[in-house]
Amino acid sequence: MRLNWLCDLRATADTPFWRSELAGRVQQIEGLLGADLIARLHGESVVWMGATPNPASVLEKRMIKCPIFVTSHGQSGSLPTVVSEFDNLPFQSRSVDAVVMHHALEEVSDPRTVLREATRILAPGGRLIVFGFNPWSLLGLRRGVASIIPDRLAQLRLVNPIRLFDWFTLLGLELDAPPAYGGFALLWDRFSVKSVVPSASQIPFGGLVITSAVKQQATMHFKRQATQPRPKLAPVAYPRVSTWRRHKFRPPLDD
Repeated sequence: MRLNWLCDLRATADTPFWRSELAGRVQQIEGLLGADLIARLHGESVVWMGATPNPASVLEKRMIKCPIFVTSHGQSGSLPTVVSEFDNLPFQSRSVDAVVMHHALEEVSDPRTVLREATRILAPGGRLIVFGFNPWSLLGLRRGVASIIPDRLAQLRLVNPIRLFDWFTLLGLELDAPPAYGGFALLWDRFSVKSVVPSASQIPFGGLVITSAVKQQATMHFKRQATQPRPKLAPVAYPRVSTWRRHKFRPPLDD
């Protein structure tokens, strides 16, 4: 028996999550929580990685010359679209000014590889923004029972935010803003976007978490070894010739 206050997530396995009613609620909350972070994006090129192109349309309003949407499902929107696997991006190293990962880590089996690939194409000083679901929330608990009651959340792999922060440190990324949490009432049928208030966005138990980090410039210090003086040859003692006697040549006597 279904509770009248709980959002029904049950669906067939072939129904994508981003076509559900819950996905629309997610995008509304993320639009409020991530507005300030998205407003900071600027530069020559910005890559948006995700499963659906609808949220990526916000890049058209920013000071970005070449916004690119990268997807692995073949969906295209208003932005130039590149179909590629997230762990093998077709971009040169240090060639992108910013990368936005909209729940991209939750669609792969190894999120560490995808995060390392996104860091590779990011230029030093570039910004990385990660949108994700928080496993330490009511939505995360609902995802835990997805193996018993199959639903749309079963298609996603939630990433622990604490582990994500550790990966940032290993890859040379430094948080430039506190993580934003929200979506405490995502599973409620009586959902209202007005319930998302800035004062509650920092409680680390919301269904959504948004993090922003900046790639640091790699610095290497080489220790110069002191140049050693060229070794000198040791003096060698020779016997001194005290006398020099000149001998006259005498031809041999004939017999």
